Amino acid sequence: MGARRYRFHCTDGRDAVFDLSGRLVQRERDLRGFAEQAARALMRGGDAHDAWVGWAVDVYDPLGRRRMTLPFADVPREGR
Repeated sequence: MGARRYRFHCTDGRDAVFDLSGRLVQRERDLRGFAEQAARALMRGGDAHDAWVGWAVDVYDPLGRRRMTLPFADVPREGR
């Protein structure tokens, strides 16, 4: 099977940042790494780490089914 387009939406249940373009992913086992990248990119552009408490990345497949949720709190900080 070829690459499929997944979307990596970020939310805290009140505010959201939607991934409108998505990302082509070859293997489903790689989703966590791409979800971590999405979380880090958003956190880099924002306030202190505490501002992201309660946020998570919801990953959706091409059919709109949620495949995983990754809380920002579970994302290793860069440089570790």
